[in-house]
Order: sequence, then structure tokens, then C-alpha cells
Amino acid sequence: MSNIPFKLALLTLFSFTGPAMYAQFYYQDILSSKTNHEQYGLYKQQKISRIIIKSSEADGSASEGFSLEQSFNAGYTQLKSSTSLKSGTKSSLVNYYNNTGYLYRTVDSTDESVSIYEYAYDSAGNPVSIVNTSRAVGEKAKTT
Repeated sequence: MSNIPFKLALLTLFSFTGPAMYAQFYYQDILSSKTNHEQYGLYKQQKISRIIIKSSEADGSASEGFSLEQSFNAGYTQLKSSTSLKSGTKSSLVNYYNNTGYLYRTVDSTDESVSIYEYAYDSAGNPVSIVNTSRAVGEKAKTT
């Protein structure tokens, strides 16, 4: 039995999904990194240290039970985001910034799980690696 149909199917699959996978990588890992760096710079320049986000319904009334607050530490090296939902779900996200304003670590946690992202950049500020370590609370970490 020949592997040619299988190889042809794989080639076809990758020719259609390859550009989409690259586009997703490009957006998530390159554009969002640059956007984050620019936004961080604006917050620091304008001395914005606390952000409270409120949600509203389509009719303009406040969404009950939703809370999102972000706050920088005094040196603008950490941005902590705390979210709570009406369902009782709470999450915490802490971004760590280096002395040039680039995000180098993110810790995202809920009652159920913890994900840690480690970022590295080249001299031009382009991301060269992003390592994710995730685990359910009480389990060993899994790195991707």
C-alpha cells in the first residue's frame, strides 16, 4: 500500500492551514506584543496607575456582578488585573515588565489553574520565544 495519498492529504492540509497558523502566530505573538509595549509606555508616561473597567448591558445599565480592576506597582514593573464574575469565578493576572518596558512574564491564575508565560525578545524588541507552563491547582506543571 502506497503512502502517496496520505502524503498528498497532509500536503493539502498544510497548504490551507499553514498561512492561517502563521497569521495567528503573527497576531498573538508579534502584534499583541508590540501593542502591549506601546500601551504600557502610554500608561507609564501618563502616570496612570489604576484602571477600573465597568461593563454594561445593551440597554446601558450596569452589568451586575462583573468587576475588573488593574493596578501598577509604584515602579511600573508589575500590572495586576483582578476579575470577578457574577458566577463567583475570580481570576488574577500579573504582568511583569523589564526596565525597557517589555513584558517578560505573565502569571494567570484562577481557583482551578495557573499559567505562566515567559517572554524573550531580540535587540529590536521582537519576540523570539514564548514559553507557557500551565497546571491545574495541585498538579505538576506542563510546559508548551
